[in-house]
Amino acid sequence: MTKEKSNFVSILAWILILISGFATLMTLMQNIMMYVLPFPEEELTENSDLMDYVFYYSEIIVAVFLLIAIWTLLSAIGLLKRKNWARISMICVFIWAIIWTVSSTTIQWFYFFDAELFDFSGTSLDTPSIIVTAIVLVIIVSLTILCGWLIKKLTSQNIKAEFQ
Repeated sequence: MTKEKSNFVSILAWILILISGFATLMTLMQNIMMYVLPFPEEELTENSDLMDYVFYYSEIIVAVFLLIAIWTLLSAIGLLKRKNWARISMICVFIWAIIWTVSSTTIQWFYFFDAELFDFSGTSLDTPSIIVTAIVLVIIVSLTILCGWLIKKLTSQNIKAEFQ
């Protein structure tokens, strides 16, 4: 007796294959660019800020993103073939996506806005900053809810039953 395959898993797998395949090509090009284009190398000092660290470790950061894109692509292919390791792997990818989205956006907000929105010293708040912050919050909440829903679906009994 063969197990019936749900459309949800098949459609999710194909969407993830397309997205992660494109991400793999993009990060592969970024890795090539990191070694072809000359970048000035500066040493970090105790006065270095966050962006200095990002530029200093940019080769490692871009390489890690390539590995994550490849991992996601392979997991999406495994998901299409109904492999249980791929289901678990995709759950981990979605958990990582939630953590990454919330933490990186928080770091960006504190770095770029420097918490100016909370300066209630009697001056009016900067309207463009409020609008950008609101849009970013909507995106963060939406992505977090989407990833949480996908985790819930992939851990449901009906979906688990499809995987070997």
